[in-house]
Amino acid sequence: IGFQWDPTAYQWTQMFDMLRAYCQEPGTQVNDGGTAMERRTQTKDFGTHVTGNQKKTTYKKLGIWCNTQRAAYKNEGAIKTTGKKIYRFRISSEQIGKLESIGFKWDFTTHK
Repeated sequence: IGFQWDPTAYQWTQMFDMLRAYCQEPGTQVNDGGTAMERRTQTKDFGTHVTGNQKKTTYKKLGIWCNTQRAAYKNEGAIKTTGKKIYRFRISSEQIGKLESIGFKWDFTTHK
């Protein structure tokens, strides 16, 4: 029946797979901002991941998800240095490794 024992991990993997598929589209980059991702919805389909009304919101959701991953990464650093969380988001070292394997940048403000 396809029961998910860890829905959070399953959702993370789904979003990671969408990001990886997005990066394979011509003219896209793993570190496109949410605005750039949202603009592409008007001209491109998102492979088999998006149908009908989902197309308009998927890239925006993907951009938000990327920003959440950056916040989670920053949070992990704060926990290591101060012992206190600054955000509620967490990210595992395995997830960090997966994102880095596709060229994900943690400090979006310095990426050009």
